[in-house]
Amino acid sequence: MQTLIDSVDDRDQVEGTQLIMSADGDLIAHPQLRQRIAAADGQLKLSSLHDPLLEQVHRMIASAGTDGGARRTPDGSYWVAWAKIHGPGWYQVHVIPQSQFSGLLMWCLVALCGLGVVALLPAMWLLRRRVHHLVTGPLQRLTDAVDELGHGGEPGPIELRGEDELARLTGAFNAMVAELTQQHGLQIAHAGELQAEVDVRRRVMTHLEEERARLLALLGAMNLGILFVGDDNRVIYCNAAFLSTWSIPGDTTLPGRTTREALELAAARMSEPEAVVQRLELSIQSPDNRDSFEIQLRDGRVVMHYSYPVRDAQDRHIGHLWGGRTRPGPADRATADRPWPSAIR
Repeated sequence: MQTLIDSVDDRDQVEGTQLIMSADGDLIAHPQLRQRIAAADGQLKLSSLHDPLLEQVHRMIASAGTDGGARRTPDGSYWVAWAKIHGPGWYQVHVIPQSQFSGLLMWCLVALCGLGVVALLPAMWLLRRRVHHLVTGPLQRLTDAVDELGHGGEPGPIELRGEDELARLTGAFNAMVAELTQQHGLQIAHAGELQAEVDVRRRVMTHLEEERARLLALLGAMNLGILFVGDDNRVIYCNAAFLSTWSIPGDTTLPGRTTREALELAAARMSEPEAVVQRLELSIQSPDNRDSFEIQLRDGRVVMHYSYPVRDAQDRHIGHLWGGRTRPGPADRATADRPWPSAIR
């Protein structure tokens, strides 16, 4: 037993600390506490040392309840290994700092990794060639085909045999390319049809613009005052004769104004403007009816006013056409019932 006690020496800087303690918490041997242990008749109470590490070691051994074992202290700073000495019931304990244990473990891992790398080099070389043949090469061909497709090209089918995921992916890509090629052909044909339709509509629009220009020139050259009123009761067009009939300045812009605003500009020439406004509003409220009546001017002249409904090609009401011409005076009142010349209908 004395030989075992004497074997405990001061080696905590290299291999950790070796000590012997009893199950009751008495320190039997410690390389740094030999004199205190000898003064205590060979059994030094741990409670008198107030050493947290030794107290943790005793609690670990007592709580384990086994003859041997190895654990890390609760604070994680040391590893503790113990073995029971049969006979006196003591425990031989070896305490190793975590840093020293980690360094030793690191060297072991480095050595193990070095041996593993040397052993795996040939296998890795063979594996690399196999991966290149089965994965890298097909993926590169697939990537090149995707890039070509993204730049507007039509890549050919990718040949890849097998039943794995990469082979199925390649097959799906080939099917997608074939479908996109077919859709591209259909789009080109459809674009050609659309372009032909656009050309036809452009010619129709050009013809309509020419016809509109001719119509505006005709209306501008007529001596009859012409005013187009939209379905929203706003002026769309008026010719110069209309402005002249009602002495409205030629630079006045009537399109966009309401009919009431247009009548207010002409009211100064009328003998009875309120009656004329009421008559015109009644005409607007009956969009399908034609109307004609005389408007007496302050200078004695009479304006024959005509109102005709305007309909589009689908027979929808889109507004009115107001026309008017001036005659010298009451002597020609019989012309009020004369229908508007068919040339302006």
